[in-house]
Amino acid sequence: MDFVNEKTLKPRKSRRTEAMRYLEIARECLQKAGKDGDYYTDRKQVKMAGNALWNGVLYAMK
Repeated sequence: MDFVNEKTLKPRKSRRTEAMRYLEIARECLQKAGKDGDYYTDRKQVKMAGNALWNGVLYAMK
């Protein structure tokens, strides 16, 4: 079994599971942003969604 920390012996989540968690966070951010036609209205939420998605990609490629 692969462990993150030998002292705590917590099993590591699979890369796919963790990447999918980041994807879900990005979706939630976009839902909070709200849409006006084809465009999102809240820049901050869109930026947070982009960052979460990017982190998920990086985690999956790790």
